[in-house]
Amino acid sequence: MKASDCPTCGADLNAATAMSDPESSPSPGDLSLCIKCGELLVFDQDIKLALMSERVKQKIQKKDPALWSMLKEQSEQFKRCGPLERALRKASLQLGESKVTRAEKEEKREQAWTDEELDAMFGEED
Repeated sequence: MKASDCPTCGADLNAATAMSDPESSPSPGDLSLCIKCGELLVFDQDIKLALMSERVKQKIQKKDPALWSMLKEQSEQFKRCGPLERALRKASLQLGESKVTRAEKEEKREQAWTDEELDAMFGEED
């Protein structure tokens, strides 16, 4: 996997493990979570991590509610770890976080997935 920064917290993410096949590599449309901040992410056409748009979230919720529930639970678990990480940073443990502006986050969130690409990845809406 190519190294990719989390579009939310800027964490340097350079590895991904598939739950079903640890030996596989990510493909466009594969889902992920930032291990640092818990943001729900998706791999884009260049195998870079992008924010999961509302359209993608809705497609997953509709097509696979169990998967969506598991993703949300994992995301919340990572987010709960955030306060501990902030406390460690205050204790002078430098974790090398880069700052991402709100405008940059929004720009990345509105990634140009076409309806056709979403339908190919997650199935057509009923």
